[in-house]
Amino acid sequence: MTVCTPIKVLFYSLALAAVHPFVHAQEASQLGFTALQSQANDLVEQGQLVEALPLLKELVERVEAAAESDIKLDFPVFLIGTAHIQRYVASGQKRELQETLKWYDKLQNEFPDSPKIKDMLLKRIDVLRVLGRNDEATALMRDMLSGKYNFRLNYPEQTKLLKDLTDIYYGTGQLKEGLPYFGQLLEVSRDPEDRATAAAASFEALFAEKRIDDAIGLLPNLARESEVRYRPRLNVALLKASDALVDAGRVNDAALILNLIKTTDLMIEFHESQIAIKQARVEQRTAFGNAEDEISKLNQEIKTLEANLKQLRTLPTLRNELLVRRARNYTKTGRRYEAFWMFYDLMKENPDDPQAEFFYYATFSNGLQLQKTETVITVGKDYRKKFPSGDYYSDVSGALTGLYRDTGKDAEFLELATNFLDTRPQDPVSPSLFAQWASFLIEREQYTDLITQAAIWYGKHSNSIYEDAIFYWSGMSELQLGQYADAVSSFTRLIEKYPTSLYAEDGLLRKGAAQFYAQDFMPARDTLQLYVSKYPNGQARDQAYFFLGELENLAGNLELALEYLSKADELTTIQDVHNAVAFRMGTIYEALERYKEMASHFENYIMRFGDSGNLTRAVYELGRAFEYLMRPVDMLALYRENISKYAQDPANAGVDTLVEGYAEKYQANKIMLERTVALFDQLESDTEFRTQFVTDRGFLFEHFYTHQEVHQQLYNQLRRDPYFTPSLVDDLSPIAPIMRPYREQLAQYPQQSPEGFFMAALQEAKRKNDRITETRMLMGLYRLGVELDPMARYEDALIAGLTP
Repeated sequence: MTVCTPIKVLFYSLALAAVHPFVHAQEASQLGFTALQSQANDLVEQGQLVEALPLLKELVERVEAAAESDIKLDFPVFLIGTAHIQRYVASGQKRELQETLKWYDKLQNEFPDSPKIKDMLLKRIDVLRVLGRNDEATALMRDMLSGKYNFRLNYPEQTKLLKDLTDIYYGTGQLKEGLPYFGQLLEVSRDPEDRATAAAASFEALFAEKRIDDAIGLLPNLARESEVRYRPRLNVALLKASDALVDAGRVNDAALILNLIKTTDLMIEFHESQIAIKQARVEQRTAFGNAEDEISKLNQEIKTLEANLKQLRTLPTLRNELLVRRARNYTKTGRRYEAFWMFYDLMKENPDDPQAEFFYYATFSNGLQLQKTETVITVGKDYRKKFPSGDYYSDVSGALTGLYRDTGKDAEFLELATNFLDTRPQDPVSPSLFAQWASFLIEREQYTDLITQAAIWYGKHSNSIYEDAIFYWSGMSELQLGQYADAVSSFTRLIEKYPTSLYAEDGLLRKGAAQFYAQDFMPARDTLQLYVSKYPNGQARDQAYFFLGELENLAGNLELALEYLSKADELTTIQDVHNAVAFRMGTIYEALERYKEMASHFENYIMRFGDSGNLTRAVYELGRAFEYLMRPVDMLALYRENISKYAQDPANAGVDTLVEGYAEKYQANKIMLERTVALFDQLESDTEFRTQFVTDRGFLFEHFYTHQEVHQQLYNQLRRDPYFTPSLVDDLSPIAPIMRPYREQLAQYPQQSPEGFFMAALQEAKRKNDRITETRMLMGLYRLGVELDPMARYEDALIAGLTP
């Protein structure tokens, strides 16, 4: 951008003096020394140095030629050098400036203590800069600021040097070298524009040095209105700084910087307003007259502004760049709504912008986070149509597929997913999309469709990156269809061909499961044992141990089965696995006739899981354990308690089992206790019967065989009891501990019949208008042969809510 060079500003007054009319000096060599000196002084006082130049040179020549003279030549020498500057301004010939330097060198070498040294050095700086010798000029300025010379700079001189150094270093991009001087100018200057320029230069330099906190500290200076804020360089630097801050995670600081940025349209508006203001000043000064110097300076400033304005009109607006960064910051700070609408506007307003694809993607991404589903779907479809080879095509397609699935647009989902997988077998998104597609079909039990399409892709794409998924999901579908041999084959191909696949671990487990269901028990055991050894921290170890437990249970290795099942229960976090393990272990304890452990097992299960587990089923099994332990009274009390508690819950199917079983258990155990106690009574009262019972094992067997209502477990219990000997003919007390529980249970047996229990619960349900409990109690009564009508007709909605 065009700037007004310091030498031109400095030389305005000199140029005006050079063009004023003057009286030609007489031929210098013809004048006497006094006249020569007098006329030279008059011209110098009038500022006519060019006219005085031959007189001054003649004066210097005569004095130097004199053997002795007390006339000091430092001031004439200074004036001669300065006169050549005036001649340069008038002619534009740079050789005049070379002459200036020659005379200034003479002054510095021959009169180093002259009071004109400081003025000469200040002018020398400008001359060097006009000649393009900036390195020499900056070196000289640094020396003067450092105190190298035996003179002191006043405030205007110091600030001018600092401003010139700032202009040079900032303008040439020597930020590191200029940083100390930028800081000094900012510190000492009282001019707002100079301070703003120093702050802008320091800000850029500090960021280049990674001194971010120091740079941020300059924001208050940059926030003040100034000319430098309307320069492209500062605003581009602010944009870059905001990017660096975002990369460093300092999003709030980036937002502060973005608020300072002026877009190109604002810069143009500022320059236009400044030109208008200065033109008005020119008209005002012209009208008042006698302001040639200021008018000339204003005209030069107007030319500079016009040149800058012309350049500004060729630059990008910066508006989109600024909006993009603000939207990016909104995204990073979680202000999704602001980000979404800003990107949405950018997308709509700039369809042909080089960043249009990014605008579409950013709108899509933020809208996805905000669940603006319909808008996101529209933007996603437009993106895929407009940018079929875009950088974000895969990401948009994957997310759009998920949206179709989540919103029930099944046809669109299948079309997009199938087309993508068919045409982009090497796309990084394809494996994820394949999993979505396959799980969609499995959820809808479209197993055959999945197997068929996967086979087509397997044949069509020999190097697809989702081939492992083809094997895995085909195997899963075959498993569901009961095609266990095919499933084993699919999982085997997966494991052998892709041993490091994300599917390999689960595929190995599924292979073992498929072998189990195919009743290939030995291979299944080998596969599952391989799984737990190969994946000691595997995600599905609980299921592997469960299947191993099932295998050992089938093989009759019940203790090992319990060990595996306990391990599965310890590892799992899945309630269904907890449930399956619990009830399988219960059947094993039952098979081992370890009824106390069976009871403790289900009591622990109920305590651990409560309503989150299969509670009423566990209650039923606990009751059965009580029954085995000759605690039918406890069983019936447990059943009554849970029937009363859960009968109104339509989702609790286990209550139906309790209701249906209660009457049967009540009657069967009542009869068993009565018949068994009657047996004990006969043993005590009938000596002949007692003699045969305890001495004749054949009679013992036959009695239990023909009296099935007597507790059958008692037969083996008596046979195995060491006190069951002929001595019992005389004294039955040794087996009293065996007989006592039966008598106690019969004495404690509930007097209320099942019919009475159900009727009481039915009346309470009717009182509360509890149709679910009412229905269940009617079912219990029906099992007892009592048929009653419901209190109201069953509506379809009620029937739908009842458990089967």
